[in-house]
Amino acid sequence: MSHQCGQRPPEAFHVLGSKALKGEDVAFVDESIETSACVWKLYCVCDGHGGVGAARFVQEQLITSLRRLLPRGPQPDLDSAEGRQWAEQISSAIAATFVALDEGFAEYRCPSGTTVSLALLSGWLLTVANVGDSEVYLDTGTCVGEMACCHKVEDNKKEQQRLAVAGVRVASLSSTLLGPPLPGEVGVGPLRVWPGGVAVSRSVGDFECGSHVLPVPHIRQVVIPDTGARLLLASDGLWDYFTGLRACKVARGSPLSKVPQRLFKALMFHTDGVLTDDTTILALDILPPGNTDFRHLAKQVRKTSRKKLQSWKDLLSLVTYPLQDTVQEALSFYTDIDAFTHYPRITSRGVAMYRMNKERYAAAWGVPRVVHPVRYGSNMVDLMNDLQLEDGGIGSVEPEGRSGKLVDGDGRRAQPDGQRVEWQLERDVRRPQSGVSQSGGPADAPGRRSPYSVARDRARRITTTRSQQKRTVSKLVSMQFTKSSNALFQDDLNSAIRVDPVGQQDREDIMMTM
Repeated sequence: MSHQCGQRPPEAFHVLGSKALKGEDVAFVDESIETSACVWKLYCVCDGHGGVGAARFVQEQLITSLRRLLPRGPQPDLDSAEGRQWAEQISSAIAATFVALDEGFAEYRCPSGTTVSLALLSGWLLTVANVGDSEVYLDTGTCVGEMACCHKVEDNKKEQQRLAVAGVRVASLSSTLLGPPLPGEVGVGPLRVWPGGVAVSRSVGDFECGSHVLPVPHIRQVVIPDTGARLLLASDGLWDYFTGLRACKVARGSPLSKVPQRLFKALMFHTDGVLTDDTTILALDILPPGNTDFRHLAKQVRKTSRKKLQSWKDLLSLVTYPLQDTVQEALSFYTDIDAFTHYPRITSRGVAMYRMNKERYAAAWGVPRVVHPVRYGSNMVDLMNDLQLEDGGIGSVEPEGRSGKLVDGDGRRAQPDGQRVEWQLERDVRRPQSGVSQSGGPADAPGRRSPYSVARDRARRITTTRSQQKRTVSKLVSMQFTKSSNALFQDDLNSAIRVDPVGQQDREDIMMTM
């Protein structure tokens, strides 16, 4: 529907509700972003994974980065060529902001990631951009339209094709939950991207997953009708159990202030009262000036759009209306673009910057770097690295054939005086004979071991070593306690208790306690 540039802008009212399980969801609102001649309203929901660091960074930097790139000047008529160009500038500014956030977060060397679903309102033009699976739906009263493109690998066939062309492995988790399934093994859970194991193909952060997990958003723009609309943004804690159509129908009959409460109540009914994930719901009413209730406007729109009875079939459809779903009208988008293909020059260097900063930090602080003979699509090698780096390079096993002796941090024999006991580090990975793995099976290539056997043997040796270390320390403590007990108390021939020589005052205290 056409909106002239001189028309009064709509009024916006929002409500936010959330339930935390891991505390990784972040939502924020700013309704006073001012440029030279325009006021913008921004609403955003972020669902972090691997920590809340990436989501907090987006909350702190998104508005500042976006304000610098938004177009200047008043909003032109959206039906004109200037209006199309103005809307294109908004899309390119949002795409560049997402990439800038990804590159800026790489400076912190944090491996976490986050989905981002952003709604930007300028006049009657609504722009929605997203990466990840925090979906957004728009309800006009007569139709429900999907404003965000879900980047969950399990449901997005186009993203699966893109990853397949890039040579990226897409598979579910193995039964051990430590990586992709072995050949012939049936995985568990939804499809994931390897390496990394994230269930989305686009996000901000997630640098350990490689450059195939993109921070480039999908952008959709729509002109809000004169009768207003209701926008629903939520994290995947809601969309795992609700479709967009059903959630909007549940929210349609509630006042704005009670939309999150109504949806949470319906969600708890489906999950038997158990919260399965962080869930954040942000509802936004975009209404004509002077109106405050979307329910009343939606009823009027449905009443005026209802067809007149022309035959007995129309009467039958009216009678059975509560028993069937109405046919939804298609939502007409002003713009619908994938920034990855529409702006091929907007690319992120976040992964390269993350790796460079990580190597600089390791070189500056002397963090030992463990080099493995193979690389494969699993996080098991990273797990082994973390186990060794947590101990500062100490904690792995001596090679077979050597006597396992307790040594201290300097390589000397540890004395049983209560000081820390550690195992001697052995970094070298011995390669078996050509064509035979150390576990007895065929190797992946002549002259080196299977990657899974390397990870499995390392995990077994580390577990065995730590168990032996605990038993040894326990034995030393027991011996020391026994020796002290024999020195303090000993039964003599008269069945009396002999106490080692002590001071007169201590002797009196001991006798009083006896």
